[in-house]
Amino acid sequence: MLYYPPVKDDVRDSHVARFGKHTDFGTITFLFQDNSGGMEVKTKSGEWIHAIPIKDTVLVLVGDLLSVWSNGLYPATVSK
Repeated sequence: MLYYPPVKDDVRDSHVARFGKHTDFGTITFLFQDNSGGMEVKTKSGEWIHAIPIKDTVLVLVGDLLSVWSNGLYPATVSK
């Protein structure tokens, strides 16, 4: 289990990236949403789109391990 502490307001406003493009290494990632935003995901066509946060929802990402276990049926989510 990983925990990423909140970004301070002065850093959030400067548009600093916390992580570059990546896939998660595990099976499934659950991102419990608030109003912070900032997450982008890559579509099958290669376009980057904002994952608009919806308060009190969970964003579910497929990781590398689940992609391998499913023989690519569930591709790992590329995000930044």
